[in-house]
Amino acid sequence: MKRLILSILLLASTLTGCTLAVQEPEALVTTYFTKDLKGARLDTESYIEIMRPLVDWKTEYAWDYAFIVKSARVYSSKMISSDEASIEVRYHVVGLLSNHGIFKLDLYEIADYRAKKTGNEWKITKPVLAPHIWPTTAAKHLELMLKDEKTYPNSKEIKRDIELLRSLDD
Repeated sequence: MKRLILSILLLASTLTGCTLAVQEPEALVTTYFTKDLKGARLDTESYIEIMRPLVDWKTEYAWDYAFIVKSARVYSSKMISSDEASIEVRYHVVGLLSNHGIFKLDLYEIADYRAKKTGNEWKITKPVLAPHIWPTTAAKHLELMLKDEKTYPNSKEIKRDIELLRSLDD
């Protein structure tokens, strides 16, 4: 009987330990995708200041596009080992913003983020995805472009895209 109780207590403490262990890398990934949704990867300065401390890669690609996202949430998380975790994030992608305008989409994407602990610090090691941003973030980005009409003479198209982004946010 004592062995049974001891086994149950040991199993319960192991399960609790696994749950607690995955909370830190899950919080890291949640911070990463939340800041990404708000546009922290759309320019070099914010990437270096805000995002680089969260990731293991040293440089960010110069993306020519970004996915427009209606929702994002942690779908599942698990510890692979004591120093590595897998956190799946589910995105509801409703569009693609590129130099050619906005393309409406309606799909779900699951990204399998991997986080690794080095010393006392967790960092995201993969994947390196194109930015995923809210429609309001994309609209603000385009509004800034409108201020520079010399560089972007197609202001009618940009205004149209801003209206389309606002409709995607509903």
